[in-house]
Amino acid sequence: MTTTLFGPVGREGTLRTTDTAPKARIFFAAHATRGETEKRTKNKITDDLTGCLKSHRDVLIWRYLTNDTLTGSVDQYIDNELRAAHPDVTIEIWGPKRLANEILKLAPDKIDHVLQLSLHSGIGESRRDFLLGEASLCKGRLLSRWLATGLSEKAATELAEDEEIGAWREFEAEFPNPRLAFIVGEFGSGKSITALRIHYRGIQAALIDQNARLPIFLPVREMGPSLGDKIREIIDRCPGSRTTGIKLIIDGLEELGLGAAAALLDQIRAFALSDSINQVIVTTRPGPNLANDDVFQHPKLTEDRAAGLVERLGGHRGILWNESSTIREMLRLPLFLIIAATRQQGGGPIPHSRGAFLNALAREVLGPPSFRTVETENALKDIARLSMDYRGSVPLGELENDLYLPDVLATRFVVQQGGTIAFALPILQQYFAARSVLESGFEATDLRDLTLMDRWRYALLLAISGGSWRQVNSLLEQLVAHVPGLASWLIRNAIPSTGESSSVSLPNDLKYARRIRDSLTSWTAIFKFPDMLGFVDEQGIVNTVGTSISENRVLVGLRPGGRQEEVANLPPNFTAPQVDGLRWSPVQMSEIQPDLVAWPWRFALDFISADLEILLKARVLPLPHCPAYVREREWMLARAIMGRQDVLHRPIPRRSLVASARNLIGFLADNEIDVYTLQGYRPFVGSKEELGAFIEKLDTLDVEFIERPYIAPDNLQDRTGTIAGLYSMQAINLLVAEVMKSALEIYSSLVDTYFSSFKSTLGLACIMPLKVAGTVRDIRNNYIKWSLAYSIEPTADEANVVQISIKDDMHQTIKTKERVFEEHDRIFSLIRALHPNSVRWARPRTGSMAISMFKDMPATALAYRWLWEDLKELSVVTSSPPYRED
Repeated sequence: MTTTLFGPVGREGTLRTTDTAPKARIFFAAHATRGETEKRTKNKITDDLTGCLKSHRDVLIWRYLTNDTLTGSVDQYIDNELRAAHPDVTIEIWGPKRLANEILKLAPDKIDHVLQLSLHSGIGESRRDFLLGEASLCKGRLLSRWLATGLSEKAATELAEDEEIGAWREFEAEFPNPRLAFIVGEFGSGKSITALRIHYRGIQAALIDQNARLPIFLPVREMGPSLGDKIREIIDRCPGSRTTGIKLIIDGLEELGLGAAAALLDQIRAFALSDSINQVIVTTRPGPNLANDDVFQHPKLTEDRAAGLVERLGGHRGILWNESSTIREMLRLPLFLIIAATRQQGGGPIPHSRGAFLNALAREVLGPPSFRTVETENALKDIARLSMDYRGSVPLGELENDLYLPDVLATRFVVQQGGTIAFALPILQQYFAARSVLESGFEATDLRDLTLMDRWRYALLLAISGGSWRQVNSLLEQLVAHVPGLASWLIRNAIPSTGESSSVSLPNDLKYARRIRDSLTSWTAIFKFPDMLGFVDEQGIVNTVGTSISENRVLVGLRPGGRQEEVANLPPNFTAPQVDGLRWSPVQMSEIQPDLVAWPWRFALDFISADLEILLKARVLPLPHCPAYVREREWMLARAIMGRQDVLHRPIPRRSLVASARNLIGFLADNEIDVYTLQGYRPFVGSKEELGAFIEKLDTLDVEFIERPYIAPDNLQDRTGTIAGLYSMQAINLLVAEVMKSALEIYSSLVDTYFSSFKSTLGLACIMPLKVAGTVRDIRNNYIKWSLAYSIEPTADEANVVQISIKDDMHQTIKTKERVFEEHDRIFSLIRALHPNSVRWARPRTGSMAISMFKDMPATALAYRWLWEDLKELSVVTSSPPYRED
């Protein structure tokens, strides 16, 4: 039987037949409605159908092509009358999108003929060629993604062609006409599939409507260094798009690392805001800062959709409910559901972690161990590692041995594109890179390249969650020693705070305690003040670690005595004093997931974080060589000795201060007290040694009064009843400038003295020297008088710069979203120019704050707050810093 897929159609919409038409069983009629009445449309459809049935026998399918959406009454007429009158004929209505979709399914040599039938013939040849190429490439991308999950070509093709798979409907419902929107989802969630569906719909629209936006799909790995250059390259092939605009989809924002993502975000926002005719949609995993953007959280599969996909792949829907809650959640992500369904059919167990799922996929595709499969896997790991250096596609010439290239391509994990090779799925690239780094670690040069280490971020998450204890421990020891800021982030993000039990057993109590203690020792080695941590003795020896394990419930305690007993079993009555009088404190309890072997590092980091937050809150790290810190502390000490708690900061007579200080040190000596506390605005904790040095310094001074290191209140006639009201505008301006300058000095000294191992990844330290620019306003509020709008950013000067000005205007201008993005772009352009290796880690500050710099050590408080915020960004600490001076 011969079937005419598309019979030529006359200009007036009448059906023409070909020589083979009498034998055909599928017929088409096309009609351009041109806004005619419903009655005319109904008559036209009826006449065309009746004429076809009279002219041809055994008509099976009759398809009516229209350039417009039919009204409800016409639809009802077709359903209720025409289909009822001709039950043996399938009557279909094809609108423009359906027609374009069917055209794109044809072989290229058929398309030219078919496009002569287009209801809109104004599309240019260059635009048409581009769109057809994009359509072919889009289908290829869809197919390669499904093939890379281990599916057969038949199953992959069916899924690629099924437009119901993907959340494009939900996206378009939430953002029907986005100017800039982000699709955010975990790996394996199907966000790239959704983006490709949206792109394909854009191609369909552009083939039909010459005024539709030109659809462009750009995977980040194929983009190159400049988004603008890539877009111009494409637009040059389709000149008309300069007036129609483009619909740009960027896939995988985070794939090159969060630093590269931040830089690319600047370009994306600049392009999206440059012309309102354009649309930009970006896919990304959680990570990039999208606080001020429109975000679509990619939905997980519903229960019905998940069950339908499992059964479509030949599995049983019971898999969705027979596992733990953690695995059930993972099975709502298409990638993991496909792997699980494949395992179920093969009789294998369902993996219990994301890394284990990917292991199962690799084993399924590579097959049983053999010399050839081992070499194929090694080649995949080499390509994955090279892809980190090349930001995606790897030149074939870089492969040391291409003997196994055919086997590598046969896995469908990678695809060859001309003279390059790339992974079909970014997660597979990260998986094989993770396997490689677990086996061989990093070179020293790699560890110094913070841009490269940022690019490794997501692969390292897989490594930490999927390797053996020996592999993971070796990797984390290397990272903690060289890039501790990255290590802490990885541990927090790879290991959850709680977990579920599994069939995997934990080591015995003492072995687990040993792992935790070794992890603690590695952490304490990078700090310059280990003896100030509560679990380390004066010689830097970590306390005894005790554990008690019951199934997946782990109790971990610390107590002094690590030199005599490194590890112990935590006794049942650990809350009571032990025989030697010592207590187990602190004690942590967690229900952990045994599959994740890096849990000891999470326990260790939690102990570190808790003690660090105590030290940061107390601000007790001494800085004897920091003049700004010394000036503030000596002023606080002087006021504490004299019992001053007022807010006026009046000068203190030196002779009276010396006398009171000598009385205090005599009291300490008589009572053999080395460390003391004096009450004040903030309790002052000091040592007898420090007090003695202060007295000696006072004795050398040739001044009558000791004064505050900053300007004191000068508006003593103020009637507002607020501390801020005691300062004139000129005085508050000078106070802010002085405090900011001191705060930068103290922050720098804190980092250099105690946190130098983190310096390259701390948000402000990595871009020093800094410039603080701010504007002081009198906002005349009942509670807040002075407001400071400020920015902290890098400067090309050799030293820190502080520029504070006064604005005699109580109304602060509210920045538009465009203005916020422009300011962000300007600052990060500066960072890329001055500190290119710090782009990912940089954390400049912009904002506004109520001025609260009226107590004894305001600069120290501000410096500690900046340091705390930077450490929190790295997940070294978890809670937020105190906002005010206390």
